[in-house]
Amino acid sequence: FKKSLVIDPSEKLLKIGRKRSKEKRVSFKQGILPCLPLDKESFDVALIVRVSHHLNEPEECLREVARVLKPGGFLVFEVANKIHFLARLRAFFSGDFGFTRDTRPIERRSRECIAENLIPFLNHHPKKIIADLKRQGFGVKAIFSVSNFRSPLLKKVLPKSLLVFLEKKLQQPLGRFFFGPSIFILAKKVA
Repeated sequence: FKKSLVIDPSEKLLKIGRKRSKEKRVSFKQGILPCLPLDKESFDVALIVRVSHHLNEPEECLREVARVLKPGGFLVFEVANKIHFLARLRAFFSGDFGFTRDTRPIERRSRECIAENLIPFLNHHPKKIIADLKRQGFGVKAIFSVSNFRSPLLKKVLPKSLLVFLEKKLQQPLGRFFFGPSIFILAKKVA
């Protein structure tokens, strides 16, 4: 890469990043979605990881990302997956048979955090995110399911090397089923 920019709302975290970064081509800037302090069509790639669970309305943020990406630019967007395999099992056994069709996000904060109005922590429905991406002019190129085997039980009974091998081989096939707790979507801004 020629250069990259890290954006974060926290000046404290940006200061830590500047201190730890050894790469001269990386710069840091304070900002927050959905209003990035960037020019229109100024980037080739956007990487948004460990952010979606803090977004009440991801589509607003995706609109802003589309604004700053050049035509043909790529977005890697990680989604905290509402309908991962274990969540589906829980819903099934609790009798919530419409769980996977409900595209509203699920609040993951405790009651205390909600009462204190702390930062949101939401799991989103991947199909809703994909629809949002399409409405904002993105085409989905690939979907990956990650952290598929992070179960403490699996870690006890299966060798780490096998779990890593399975994770690597199954991320894209399991992505089609939104299997894991995190989904990575590779999208391209339509030129």
